[in-house]
Amino acid sequence: MRHQYVRIALASLLAFVFTLALQGTASTQTPVSPFGSSGKSQTTGAKTETTQAPASAMFSGPVNVTGTWTDDYGDVFTLTQSGFTISGTVANTDVNCASHLWPVSGSVAGDTFTLTATNPLAGEQNCSSWFTLVMTLVSCGSASGTWSNSFGESGSITMTTTCCQGCPQPNPAYYQFGFLLDPAQDVPNFFGVCPTGAACPTTAPWPKGNTIALCSTQAFGCALSSTATMLTTFPFFPNPPAPPATQYASPDFLNYTLDNLNPPGYGMGTISGTCDSNGTNCQEDECELSFPRIPAVITSAAQNAGAPDVIQLIDGGGQILTWSDPSCDPTLTSIDCYLETHVCQYGDRVVLALQECINKSSCGFNPTNPSHYVFVTGISADGPTDWNVFDPGWQGVTCLDGSQNCLSTLGGHLNGFTTLSGNTLSFVVADARTFRDSASQSSGALYVTANSPVELLLTDPLGRTLGYSNGADVFDIPLASYFRDFPVADDTGTGTVNGDPTGIKNAYVPSPVGGTYSVGVTGTGLGTYTLRFGTVTAGNNSQTTTVSGVAGTGSTTSYQVTYSPTPGSIASVTLTATFASTLADIGNCLALGLIKESAVAKVLSGQIDLASHAAAQGNKLLEKVLLTAFRGLVNLLASKLGGRLLTGVAPQVLLADANSLLSQLH
Repeated sequence: MRHQYVRIALASLLAFVFTLALQGTASTQTPVSPFGSSGKSQTTGAKTETTQAPASAMFSGPVNVTGTWTDDYGDVFTLTQSGFTISGTVANTDVNCASHLWPVSGSVAGDTFTLTATNPLAGEQNCSSWFTLVMTLVSCGSASGTWSNSFGESGSITMTTTCCQGCPQPNPAYYQFGFLLDPAQDVPNFFGVCPTGAACPTTAPWPKGNTIALCSTQAFGCALSSTATMLTTFPFFPNPPAPPATQYASPDFLNYTLDNLNPPGYGMGTISGTCDSNGTNCQEDECELSFPRIPAVITSAAQNAGAPDVIQLIDGGGQILTWSDPSCDPTLTSIDCYLETHVCQYGDRVVLALQECINKSSCGFNPTNPSHYVFVTGISADGPTDWNVFDPGWQGVTCLDGSQNCLSTLGGHLNGFTTLSGNTLSFVVADARTFRDSASQSSGALYVTANSPVELLLTDPLGRTLGYSNGADVFDIPLASYFRDFPVADDTGTGTVNGDPTGIKNAYVPSPVGGTYSVGVTGTGLGTYTLRFGTVTAGNNSQTTTVSGVAGTGSTTSYQVTYSPTPGSIASVTLTATFASTLADIGNCLALGLIKESAVAKVLSGQIDLASHAAAQGNKLLEKVLLTAFRGLVNLLASKLGGRLLTGVAPQVLLADANSLLSQLH
């Protein structure tokens, strides 16, 4: 038996030595690179080590590969990406090739990119005529994939780059006080919605000295100037820019275009509950830019400039505060990981909404704090934990961190600075507005905007939700956004905060599926609200529908929106009232003083109670008679005594309820 074990051990030893010999032979083979053949008959290159399977599900692409990449053969690729197209060069180290700089072309699809390099001296005996790489981005600055060449050889390959190269830079940068520094800059003194009855300019740019609009650019123009500066980084703007492209990105043109939309692309006017007892001194929100309307405006401008580019709002809201991505270093904060993912990997443009704290020892998230907007321009010299930003606001600040450049970094804003007016400001990141160049024909969009005390919950035809539900925001629809635009801070430090104190709520769905969407409106307090339902079909045909309602804490109202991406199709918005929601509307109208007498509210509620009882008994004829009588009574009360019994939006709201209930009988 002992001899048997010896024989087995000896056989194992011989097998081990033979394996080592084979490995030693393989290690001395001349590696085959994508550029040239070694002269051997191998069909697989030496670089055959396995790599970790790429987590392609982490990306919603397309990724951005602009920058300098080095592969594991030492070849250096210098790449530029525009939309989905890649161009550039590769400097090779293969001794078999006479030419050491080859042109490269390629394309991007999601998180995968393909590169093809062509030999300028085709026909060399030991140098391929071309080679192709198919790569998948594994993490920020790292990609893995395969190569093949004209000799029929192939192999595995990895490429690396410095994370976050090639971030588009503003050209030009528009400051809120630009009209003071340079009268030729396309920055208006005032912006926003023109007062009722005022004649707004009908051509762009607006006169620099105009005082027609309501909002001081120097005080409240951070969102307008940051967004206009962000737009200059998209490919359809020449570099340096020249007319007519310049005007399409300027604050002047952007303001002109937004103001001439119907309805305007700013806030929705008087905020319910902010007027005094005489109905005057109302707070307005006309300075709050409507981010969901930017894509359609700029896509149209780009097409007018002869460019095919389409801009999409692909993310907005507080997801930046909870963002996680397996490609990020686990030590990074969610904000740093979000910016690395979107700015570095996707090449997206991110405008950050910061909340401002004034003269406070600590600054935490507080929805009552005013907002300030900055544009992220890339990773800072301090590495992945700080970011360069363009701030259109202040000059001559004193940085609390002792640096000289706190206005140009996110960290500088979080640490704070003291302004020339003596205010010490610090900030926290509230959320983001993230835009992407889709470089393709628009596939449409759907959005709902609400101001005053309500929250929204949108459900798409596939049952996915977006908005506010059970005390938290939900984002089940891919690339969809739900965010709140809080009042804009006064960057001069001398005026009052301008905007809706409850935040303008925005639900935005890019490339929506066709079908019926439901929109639930939940009251967070007593007040009136205004909803804008906007749709954009393929080809950039847009439509906006505005409705008004009343809300109380916990009240619920539901709307149905039918959408088709087909060019020229018309969306419909339908209220889906119930007996309970109608009774709630009557009670809220009374509480708001829109129904002047409690006896009137009692009569109206009694009529709805009778109709509800008839419906429960299955008596549709009686239900129809009672609802028709209710509708007639509302019309009578709205007109009786000059409309003093039923005022404001009450007739509109209650008539819509009656019509909805009647329509459900058929």
